[in-house]
Amino acid sequence: MQIETIILVHPFLLHYHFARLQALSEACLQVGVSMYSLELASYTDQYRSLYENPERKFNSSVLFRGQSLENIPKRKMWLSLRKELTTLRPDVVFIYGYSLGIMRQITFWAERNGVGVVLISDSNEFDRTRYKPLELLKSLFVSRVDAAFVGGTNSSLYLQKLGLPKERIITGYDVIDIQAFCRRADENRRAQSQVQERWGLPDNYFLYVGRIIKEKNLERLLDVYGRYVELVGSEMPPWGLVICGSGPGEEDLRRSIEHMSHQLRERILFYGLIRQTEIVDFLSCASCLVLPSTSGSWGLVVNEAMACRVPVLVSRQAGCAADLVKEGVTGWLFDPYDIDQLARLMADMHRMDSRVRTEMGAQGQRLIAGWGLQKFTQGVLESARIASSYRCRRHGHRIGSSSIRQGGACEQENECSIDRLVQ
Repeated sequence: MQIETIILVHPFLLHYHFARLQALSEACLQVGVSMYSLELASYTDQYRSLYENPERKFNSSVLFRGQSLENIPKRKMWLSLRKELTTLRPDVVFIYGYSLGIMRQITFWAERNGVGVVLISDSNEFDRTRYKPLELLKSLFVSRVDAAFVGGTNSSLYLQKLGLPKERIITGYDVIDIQAFCRRADENRRAQSQVQERWGLPDNYFLYVGRIIKEKNLERLLDVYGRYVELVGSEMPPWGLVICGSGPGEEDLRRSIEHMSHQLRERILFYGLIRQTEIVDFLSCASCLVLPSTSGSWGLVVNEAMACRVPVLVSRQAGCAADLVKEGVTGWLFDPYDIDQLARLMADMHRMDSRVRTEMGAQGQRLIAGWGLQKFTQGVLESARIASSYRCRRHGHRIGSSSIRQGGACEQENECSIDRLVQ
C-alpha cells in the first residue's frame, strides 16, 4: 500500500515552522502524497510574544484559531482533532512530543486504526533532572510509536535509551531556511555600516539572541562578560555584549545590568524583543554568537548564526552542540557553569586574527548548509516510510486508512513499500 496522506499535528506554529512545512508541501506534491498540518491553537501563553501569522502556502487547519493552547478544554480539543483525523484518513501521523495528553490520545487512536505514528522530539537526556519512574512511563509510551524524527544526535541517543531502536530514528528536525539567511546576511554585509548605524551597534560584539528565562543563564553571562573585560582590557578595547530577547526574566536582567559598573554597563546593549525578520541584522554584524544555556532542546539561533558566517560559542548543554559545533573549526563548546572557561574562550575569540575568525565563520556556513530545508523534508518522508513499514511488520498486515475508508480491507506487508517517497 502506498502512502497517500500524512498529517503533522502541532500544538501551535512558530516562525521557523512555516518554511519547513512549505518545503515539505512542495516535496510531497512531487511524489503524490497529501500533507496536512493540524495546529491545535494559534499560540501558547509561554510563547505568545513570538506569535506570527504569515500566509500559509500549505494545507493547514487551526482547530482553535485565535485561542491559547492552555485555555482550550482538553475534551473539546480531542473531539475536534479526532473528527479531523477521521475525515483526513492519514496513513501516517506525526505527533509533537509526548508531554501533552492529546499527543498520547492520537497514538492510541492510530493504533486502533492501523495508522503509523512518528514521534517528533528534540528532548535530550540532560535537558533537566530525570526521574526513573517517569522515564519508565516514557519508555512504555515510546514503545508504542513506529518511528521518530528528532533534532539531532543527542535527541536520538535519548530515545534510544528509552528503548526505540536507532534504525527507526531519523535526525534533521531542527533546521532553518539556510538560503534565506545567507542571502539576507550577504545583503547586510554590503551595507554593514548602515545596518550598524540603524541599530546603534558597535563595530565588534558578542551576541545573545533568545528568550530571557532562567535556563538561558544570562545572569551568569553578565559575570562572564565582566571577567572577559578584565582579561583583555589591558591589551585592547573590549568588544560589546548585545542581548536580544524577551521573557519573564527581562526586568531582573535589566536591573542586574544597571547594578554593574559604568565601564561594563556602557558596553552592554539590551534590545529586548526583536522581530524575527530583524534578527539577521544583528547576526550578520556580530563578531561571535554566545549561547550559555544550562538547558536547551536545540538552539536554532546557532543554525542562524552559522548561516550568517558567525563563529559560535555554545554551551555543552545545548541540544545542537554534538552536531553543529566542531571545536576550533566552527567555534567552541563550554561548561555553562564555568565562568572562567567561557571568559577565556571569549578572550581567545577576541585575540584571534580576523582572517582566522572569518574562516571559522565560513566553515560554520559550510557545515550548516547540510542542515537546510531539504534535510527536513527528507527526514519527514523517510520517517514516514519507516513508520508505515514497521506498522506493517508489527501487525503482519496493514488495516490503516483503508479501514477508515472501506470498513476493514487490509493490505499485505509486501504491498506497503513507499521507497519512491525518498529521493
